[in-house]
Amino acid sequence: MPKTKISWTDYSWSPVTGCTHSGSKGCDFCFAKTMAKRFWGDRKFSDIRCHPERLEQPLHWKKSRRIFVCSTARSEEHTSELQSHSFISYAVFCLKKKNKN
Repeated sequence: MPKTKISWTDYSWSPVTGCTHSGSKGCDFCFAKTMAKRFWGDRKFSDIRCHPERLEQPLHWKKSRRIFVCSTARSEEHTSELQSHSFISYAVFCLKKKNKN
């Protein structure tokens, strides 16, 4: 999980990346799309990917941190991405369970 220079967060954690949304004026200024163009090479931003190997990363954190979740995704409005919500929900559940022990 990369450390970030963004002032309001410490790290970026992206178990889901990509977005199928396009066409609105807001998309012209989309942070996630800009980052994807910068770091993904030839991969298109519309290529939605879930990264299950990243799910357990929060379980290994020793200290609390400010996290920018899914900085290279836009997942809240796409039914095709319901699986991504499940991944994130599972990770949060695991963190809560870990903190109770």
